[in-house]
Amino acid sequence: MTDLQRQHGVARVLKIAMVFMSVLLVCTAPVAADDDGDKAKGELKKQMKDVGNFLAAVIAFVAVPNGAFGVFQYMTAGTDTEQSDKGRTRIRNSFIGVAGAAAVVTAVRFLTGLLGVGLS
Repeated sequence: MTDLQRQHGVARVLKIAMVFMSVLLVCTAPVAADDDGDKAKGELKKQMKDVGNFLAAVIAFVAVPNGAFGVFQYMTAGTDTEQSDKGRTRIRNSFIGVAGAAAVVTAVRFLTGLLGVGLS
């Protein structure tokens, strides 16, 4: 992997993280602005958890079938190296997607910890 490819990969990860943080902020800002104390914290906790779970589910629902298709593609490639490479790439990207879903859940837990509204 060249330095340019690494830089593009890092830039892509940062863009995804920014989109995630923006969605989380937009979905939880109205509740965070509410002045009702414990009720607001409970509602904020619920909304952050719901947004995180939704994003993780969407990522997982895309990554798992993509990985299954990649395994199928790899197993049926035979001597076709191009098909085999495509299958391996799909499998790798699926693992990255599942890791991304785990990262979303971890990020939500981290953010709620920073805000003092830990998930239970």
